[in-house]
Amino acid sequence: MAFVWGPIKLMLQLASKNLSIFDKLLDAYARIAEALPRCERLRAAFSDDVQFQDLLGQSYADVLEFHRRAYKIFRRRGWSLLFDSLWRSFDSQFEKILLNLSRSRDLVESEALSRHIVEAKDARRAATERLEEIEKSRRTVQLREVLTWLGEDETAQENEFYRLCKIRYAATCDWASSETKVSSWFDERQGPQTLWVTGNPGSGKSVLCAYIIEQMEARHDSTVAYYICNYHNPKGTCVRALRITMAQILRANQDLLPFVCETYIAKGKNPSEREMGKLLPSLLSSIHSCRIVIDGLDELHQEDGKDLLGSLVRCFSTSVPNSKLLVVSRDVEHIRKTLAKEEQVQLHHHTSLALRMYIKSRVDTLKEDFGGADSQCWNNIQQQLNAKAKGR
Repeated sequence: MAFVWGPIKLMLQLASKNLSIFDKLLDAYARIAEALPRCERLRAAFSDDVQFQDLLGQSYADVLEFHRRAYKIFRRRGWSLLFDSLWRSFDSQFEKILLNLSRSRDLVESEALSRHIVEAKDARRAATERLEEIEKSRRTVQLREVLTWLGEDETAQENEFYRLCKIRYAATCDWASSETKVSSWFDERQGPQTLWVTGNPGSGKSVLCAYIIEQMEARHDSTVAYYICNYHNPKGTCVRALRITMAQILRANQDLLPFVCETYIAKGKNPSEREMGKLLPSLLSSIHSCRIVIDGLDELHQEDGKDLLGSLVRCFSTSVPNSKLLVVSRDVEHIRKTLAKEEQVQLHHHTSLALRMYIKSRVDTLKEDFGGADSQCWNNIQQQLNAKAKGR
């Protein structure tokens, strides 16, 4: 039973530092003890009864299920901050566990196993299915409530990301996966926490950014949130970008929805830039790993760009060790002032090969469409285009 006593000891040690949390944990153990069947009294009579052993195993399984779910709360980063919200969310699951334990106890002590075991199993299965449906519905309602509170539609961002992925020519961004600074940024255990990728207008920054987002999403080891800026963004985009980033994080980590509902929405707080600046570090400190990507920061109104970058830098200056930030923009003064000490990748050092691949692809398309000229003529056109592009 070491796999039970270990988590019990750890949870009690952690909870002992907070009297309120400690009392809740002791109360939970007292309720479990009340619901457990009195196995010692019946062991001799049922020692060879397979049905009894199976039902007893179900009781142990319920105790293990309690510890599995409770242990997840204590393992989460920043658990003490989120405990009240997460424990209230756990109540309905705990009640189901107690109900199952009570059913097992009643069946054992009534010695009517042969008639009721199948019914008990069916009832457990039905109760579990009902609980899962209730939990799914509750999360759906909470997600809708949080998204309504944030008041932002992510559709335009998703569409722009999809468009950038579609226009990328095959293999033109593959260099990024082997570039030292970018590849180490991918790795949560090493590399820079903040990476700044710079490039000239039209050099493929946004396409590269979409490629990096796509690669991170394919890894399935981090939450990925992004905001793609453009010159058409109105003033006040800073708070909108923070809200959309927050919505993406919460969609991927729905166990944090009760915390937002109780700590922000129920208390009537507005989704202001100030409140978003408080919420983001709380979320990042409570999830395993996150990557936030901001593309085209220089395209925002300068004041918005400064505010957005300032909010993110302040957030990442707190204790969020497994989360990282990627900023993609032109190398402009107001951004450089903030990111001068961060790792930087200059895009023009890496675009020559991608441009040659793109030019060759376009020239090949023209050859198919128009034909006529000999191969040397097309080669000359391709060489001239390469020379004029100058790798930028």
